[in-house]
Amino acid sequence: MKRKHLFMTVLLFSIIPAFASPKIYLSERNNRKAMLESGKNFAIHLDVTENSVRTKGGTITVSICDSFGPAQFKKTFPLEGKAIDWTWQPPQPGVYIIATSRLTDANGKVIAPQGKHQREIIAYASDSLKPVYDPPADFDAFWSKGRNAARNAPVEMKDLPDNFYKNHKARLLKVKIGNEVFTGVLTIPRKPGRYPAFFSAPGAGAGVGRPWIGGVTENAVALVMNVHRYPWTKNDAERKQQMAKLIKESGAEPQYINVTEPEKYYYYNVILAFLRAIDVLTELPEYDGRHLLVTGSSQGGFLGMAVTALHPKVIAVAVNVPAMCDHYGWKVNRQPGWPRMLQKYPKAEKTAGYFDTVNFASRVKVPAFVSVGFLDHTAPAAGGIIAYNQLKGPKTLFPMPRRGHEIPAEYGKAVKVFLTKYATQP
Repeated sequence: MKRKHLFMTVLLFSIIPAFASPKIYLSERNNRKAMLESGKNFAIHLDVTENSVRTKGGTITVSICDSFGPAQFKKTFPLEGKAIDWTWQPPQPGVYIIATSRLTDANGKVIAPQGKHQREIIAYASDSLKPVYDPPADFDAFWSKGRNAARNAPVEMKDLPDNFYKNHKARLLKVKIGNEVFTGVLTIPRKPGRYPAFFSAPGAGAGVGRPWIGGVTENAVALVMNVHRYPWTKNDAERKQQMAKLIKESGAEPQYINVTEPEKYYYYNVILAFLRAIDVLTELPEYDGRHLLVTGSSQGGFLGMAVTALHPKVIAVAVNVPAMCDHYGWKVNRQPGWPRMLQKYPKAEKTAGYFDTVNFASRVKVPAFVSVGFLDHTAPAAGGIIAYNQLKGPKTLFPMPRRGHEIPAEYGKAVKVFLTKYATQP
């Protein structure tokens, strides 16, 4: 009898249609590859369905913001069994995020949608995006003074173990600026010859112990410099311990150390040391004397743009999701790039202008490649596009509408073409 009862229960539930959470469809219909020209309105289409039938009863909320800043549009729409279409005019150029959020049923209860809430990100009038403020009037004099003071900074170079790399010799480079020592790993192909040179800096973190060699750096002289002053080690765990010790002793993460004093700010000596390291790189007998290229992502993108602006021998630069962009963006409702300097330290206004990727970009006249991720919360795309717009030479923007703060394969493929072109040109 019990078995029969169980069988009937299972049969009953098997013929009752399974409840399906509402599914959300969101799109902007006027854009072309996530880009929208100036003067055009957003044409937003929203649909909510259950079991392929448009939902009737309940509400859904939609908001629009520029670069993850505060909402510039927010409205709750009733679900009436039909699609929802409306137009919206962006108030200024930007990278706008259209997102659904609060979904309720007919009883007003908040419910989760099938899959997840949806968002569309559209760059509007991106070629008109510009900085909030001009660079400091003495920007060039400020960096010229520092560069001249560090032009003859002491340098030490020693060989790393012969088995460090199979096809390359490796050397540890040390640059001393004042009482601080900066380290990097230099790699040179074992095969005798003269090669193009690549300089790069890592993203934020504990630094790099054993740089990856491949792609364009396989047949090149390459130098990767670390930002932090602690002794070099190839051991990842040791570098993380050193980083933790640095933060504990200084009472702040590196990007905020001495942030209110431009000439004492953490990145000031970093940039001077990197310029001196590039001097050394270009004096190597293995360097071909013509092709010096710079690369970097995130923090490395900021530093890559900085040294390109300040060193005359760089012939091309490629940066991915560059940080330190658009420090003043919050004043026009844009989220600035990492590290949100002025939001955390309002008294750092004197420093911000000297360390904004945007201001360095305005001094770059060589070919440049800039990639931005429209889903990037860390270094919002608007800041990277503003930096791109300031470039004075040939330039390529590589927008990644469905990418965040990352180094995706499509970027790697595209940037390899760019770098190969300039590393091999006559």
